Amino acid sequence: MARAYSDDLRSKFVIAYETGNTGLKKLAATFPVSRAWAERILKTKPVDPAALPVV
Repeated sequence: MARAYSDDLRSKFVIAYETGNTGLKKLAATFPVSRAWAERILKTKPVDPAALPVV
């Protein structure tokens, strides 16, 4: 069975995606992860409460 990726890798991946102009495919190749994993991580990342609209 494959080992789970560390939270540190997840954090670094999300930060690199949000701060750079690198596409998802190239970023997934830079980190040792699959594109499917990258898409899943970006979909499930926590939402920043400060970014939500005020109602």
